[in-house]
Amino acid sequence: MFHDLGSENYTQLESAGLDIWKSNQESDRWKVFRYHNKAHNTLTIDDKPQNVNGHAEIDNIKGKIMAASLNLTPLYTESIEFAGRKFEVLKDEQIKITDSIINNAEISTIRWSMLTKATPEIINANTIVLRQDSEELKLQILLPVNSVWKIFMENPKPAAYDSPNPGLTVIGIEHKVEPHKAVNIKVLISEND
Repeated sequence: MFHDLGSENYTQLESAGLDIWKSNQESDRWKVFRYHNKAHNTLTIDDKPQNVNGHAEIDNIKGKIMAASLNLTPLYTESIEFAGRKFEVLKDEQIKITDSIINNAEISTIRWSMLTKATPEIINANTIVLRQDSEELKLQILLPVNSVWKIFMENPKPAAYDSPNPGLTVIGIEHKVEPHKAVNIKVLISEND
């Protein structure tokens, strides 16, 4: 139910006057929805693109408990002091995603988002159910306790040069973080019983 959009139509982008062949931080390439981190199942900080020179490294894999963690800090060097993501497969086949962030010297808005072709239904502030065909997934916010699910975009096509994305929805959480403060975003994913 998590979705990746794939590549964009290069001819369409070039016809719109975008120079997509440069890969520096200011490149037109990162204005394209499909290439921006907002169009992926990851974090966006202050609505900015990730650092194009950064690399997220897997820094720990635990086979017995089925967990892996990544250091995301190099992707957000201008925005935060630290960012890490941990995936855990729990005993009952649930998946827990934990993002740990230490903010920099300014207030930041952290967005945890995912793309889906499933139909979302916000059950309550911390629970959303995704339905697709005969399958259902439940996503619950465990932390921060005051966060709420949002539907950011349906059928996103932010700019005229972006391809249409029918049936796609961007859901997630936004959380403001004070300077030099830490926040953990924990989401539990399970079958909806």
